[in-house]
Amino acid sequence: MILTAQQGKGQKIHILLDGEYRLTTNREFFLTCGLFSGMEIDEASFAQFAAQVEENKAKQKALRLLELRDHCERELVEKLARGGFDRETAQSAAARMVELGLVNDENYAHNLAGELFRRKGYSPARIEQELLSRGVARDTAYEAAHSVDGDPLERLSMLLETKYSGVYRHTEKDRRRVVNALQRLGYSFPDIRRAMEECGMWQVETEA
Repeated sequence: MILTAQQGKGQKIHILLDGEYRLTTNREFFLTCGLFSGMEIDEASFAQFAAQVEENKAKQKALRLLELRDHCERELVEKLARGGFDRETAQSAAARMVELGLVNDENYAHNLAGELFRRKGYSPARIEQELLSRGVARDTAYEAAHSVDGDPLERLSMLLETKYSGVYRHTEKDRRRVVNALQRLGYSFPDIRRAMEECGMWQVETEA
């Protein structure tokens, strides 16, 4: 079979076999593959080249995803797989990002744990749940989540005095709303009640 490389838009190179379009890659990658337009190539060699093209595309996609935000390895694999890459290719691309030091599950978990604790007020239990949902290994998620652990009553008091003080009007409905919101953040009911009592927010007004 005769391989033909046609210049596309920008850096794109369209690859044809015996005049039939087969795939598109970029000029820089094509030049590293040792192929040239007009050469003869058999099916096995072309299949190997096509797999290399797909793996390169997966790596480029992974880099673009990492430019947007950090990912753990499993999360990156899942996103690449959902983007149309087969799982083996996705895993290979993600593993390469780990080798390059662009993906580090431990750093990712600790950074995200700190962000969830500071910005959203999540409890360690809720942070661990979130990390697990992102694909972080259980041991890593537990260690990272509990590295931000402090006194839950102090954290609850801070949330009650800042985030919820402006909306609380000492009604039963308000109390239920605040309790439910804090439970969604991962805090236990006994801790919530004690913190609300200490802040004077547990007692509700009764109608005359």
